[in-house]
Amino acid sequence: MTIHKAQGITVDQVVISTKGFFGSGMGYTALSRVRTLEGLFLIDLHFDKFYSNENVDRVLSRMKEMRKKRPIFQESSEFLNILFHNIEGLKCNFNAFRRHHLTQKADVICLAETWLKNNNEIDKLELDGYNLLHKTRLCLFESSHPLHSQK
Repeated sequence: MTIHKAQGITVDQVVISTKGFFGSGMGYTALSRVRTLEGLFLIDLHFDKFYSNENVDRVLSRMKEMRKKRPIFQESSEFLNILFHNIEGLKCNFNAFRRHHLTQKADVICLAETWLKNNNEIDKLELDGYNLLHKTRLCLFESSHPLHSQK
């Protein structure tokens, strides 16, 4: 399999030869496909194939380390905690989303699901403590939609 075709997948084991590397980022893409170091096997290792732009190195060396100052959500009436998630596969991923620890800390949850086929699919989904307000993508293109009446 080529590195290009391997983009976006993760595997338990991978054998990588760096002999044919020619583009920047190929090394990172190849090495980042495997889940553990134990599953990484390197053959024909050519260190000259791994490089980065000197300007990138210089800028990275000047960057300050970011530290998280406070939790993602603030538990206070002074804050409105909004959770937005592009859920991609609402029906099959909804139960996992419902159990996620951040879900119950949000005051408002916005879920984006591009390919929902009909309202029957969404009517079966419930989340304790939240009311569902569903808008289809199609309704945004109707001339009567409030966004179209604004100037």
